[in-house]
Amino acid sequence: MKGRWYCILVGGVAFWLPGIVLSAVSQDPSPVWLNVAPFLGLFALSIIDWIGLKRTLRWNWVLVGLYILGPISMLTQAVFSGVAPPWKQGASFMFFDVMVCLLPPMTLLLSLYSSQIFSVLAATIALPVFAIFERGRGLRSLL
Repeated sequence: MKGRWYCILVGGVAFWLPGIVLSAVSQDPSPVWLNVAPFLGLFALSIIDWIGLKRTLRWNWVLVGLYILGPISMLTQAVFSGVAPPWKQGASFMFFDVMVCLLPPMTLLLSLYSSQIFSVLAATIALPVFAIFERGRGLRSLL
């Protein structure tokens, strides 16, 4: 169970943190960098985890972390880039934003708005494939 929570938390942070940093440093980051940076974060995480801890990540749980931490991460990006003011509209809007953060399918919608839909869709396709090959089954488990 500990490995699952680790992969959810660290995988989601590794995917979304580069975009948050780009939005904090640059007011208008390039959509290309917003789609490339998450994969650089996942690549760095996998290298650090493999070298430092001598184990591989469970990629299916990293994908879960991507979807769970997605809405709050993209709202944080919007605040840093100046697109969305930090809850100045009142308590009802803050309640709505918190409820949005609790719905992982909102990750796809918000990634469309923040132009990160390509990285989210690519991760949605690639990470389950990595999980299959990680288990050593390869293509035989797909057939």
